[in-house]
Amino acid sequence: MAHKYGKLLSTWETDLKQGFDECMRVLKPEGVLIFKWCEEQIPASRIIEIFGVEPLFGHKSGKNSKTQWMCFMKINNP
Repeated sequence: MAHKYGKLLSTWETDLKQGFDECMRVLKPEGVLIFKWCEEQIPASRIIEIFGVEPLFGHKSGKNSKTQWMCFMKINNP
């Protein structure tokens, strides 16, 4: 699988969090981010923990239900 998709660096958690934060930064207020994750090696619950934000909703798909789609919304607090 690493040959086909590559491997995560040892900094993957920080990299993913920084990428998510940047996506949320550039979203307009009430904008949505659809995020896709394969749970083959790392569960989506771990990704949500890293993001520090619960998705509005999610959906599992794929042959073995290992693909997780999640919807996040940028909510500006007054």
